[in-house]
Order: sequence, then C-alpha cells, then structure tokens
Amino acid sequence: MKLLMFCDESRHIEKGKDRFMVIGGTYCLSNSKDKILGSIKALKREFDVYGELKWRNVSPSKLDFYKNIVRYFFNEPNLSFRCIVVDKAQLDHSAYDKSNQDSFFYKMYYFLLKKVIEQSCEERRDISDYYFYLDYKDTLGSTKTRILESIIYNKFRNIYPNISIKFQILHSKDSLLIQLTDLLIGAVGYQYNSHKGSEAKNQACKEISNYLRSPDLVFKSPYSERKFDIFRIDLQEKADEVG
Repeated sequence: MKLLMFCDESRHIEKGKDRFMVIGGTYCLSNSKDKILGSIKALKREFDVYGELKWRNVSPSKLDFYKNIVRYFFNEPNLSFRCIVVDKAQLDHSAYDKSNQDSFFYKMYYFLLKKVIEQSCEERRDISDYYFYLDYKDTLGSTKTRILESIIYNKFRNIYPNISIKFQILHSKDSLLIQLTDLLIGAVGYQYNSHKGSEAKNQACKEISNYLRSPDLVFKSPYSERKFDIFRIDLQEKADEVG
C-alpha cells in the first residue's frame, strides 16, 4: 500500500511582511486517490468553477464552492492534513545564506513528514511506500528533492527496514490535491498572521474552525490529532534534531 502526500508552502518569503510561514500537506492512501479527485472535480462542475483551487481565489462569488470543499475534506475519511507553522522571527537572519536556507527547507520538511510516517507505520502495517509530491518552486527543485529523499530515507530506514521514500515535483495546476493543500495552509497562514480584510476568507476560515470546534485556527493541535494537524514549531527547541 502507498501513502501519497501533496505538499506546498505559504508565506515562506523570508523578508515578507508576514511573521508566520506555513508548510503543509494533504495526504491519502493510493487506493482512495481517484475517488477523491472525482469528488473534487464534481464539486467544481456543480459550482461552475474553473482554474485552480487556491486560497487566493477565495472570493464572495466562489465562497459557497470553497465552503463545500472544506465540508468535503472533513467528511471524507480518507483525507488528512498536517502543517507546520514557523515563526520567521526565530530565524537566524545573520546566518541565512543560500546553504542555510536549503538546510532550513530540508529540516522543515523532515518535521512535516516525520509524524505522518511514524503514525502510519504504527497504525497500518501494510504501508511501506511513501510518495511525497512538492509544488514546483524553481529550477533547483529536482536537486533539492533528491537530497530531501535521501535525508528522510536515512532517518527511517533503520526503524522501518522495508520503507520506500520517493519525492516528485509537480506543477500545482496539474494537481488538485496540491491545490487543496494551498487552500488549507492559506487559511492557517491567514489567521496566524492576523489578516481579517476579506470577509469571504474570514468565512472560509470559520468553516474550517467550526469543524475543529475552535474559535479560530491559531492553535497547536494535540499529538493525537489525525485529521487536521497544526504544529507550531519551536526552532530553538528542534535545532539539533536534524543533522
């Protein structure tokens, strides 16, 4: 059995105006992917929505569609989401050169994927293959993913000898599940950075937080959370965990 995770990043520009960046992924088992894609495509047809499903496209005219996407996510038992919220104020700006930026990228993806792999290996003994799909960012993406693939595999191969780790770059326009990740991390980043200017986006966030029985999305999930997991990382506490 294969586990598929579709990953993206939001507000990750180091010198951008937002304090918090979000890295996240939506994941499912391979045998449920086609059904999930079919359901999302059906919602797009029902609401006459074209183009990419993305946080920036949440608007008054499309709010009902995005609310229904949120409802579908929470009612679909085969879909889960995990994200890491990073306080960019904790970054060592004086040391943030190109090599350190790449190191930071690898470490954050390690922490994003670590819990997903550990939990699935413990709960589903039939899962041995992990496929992680990253949104295309730049021409160095293939090199970075090969390094990341090696790092993640080396961290887990002694614990789970039969594990297989594969990374692949996709363009978001070609992946509805990367687009779904964009929507969910966009909502988390929107509220963590205290944005309130769009009533449509406020309503979309409220739709998510209602399912979570929370007043908003500015929180850290308990370790037991499986469906919608928000992890606010302490960079100083985790600094030495990944070499």
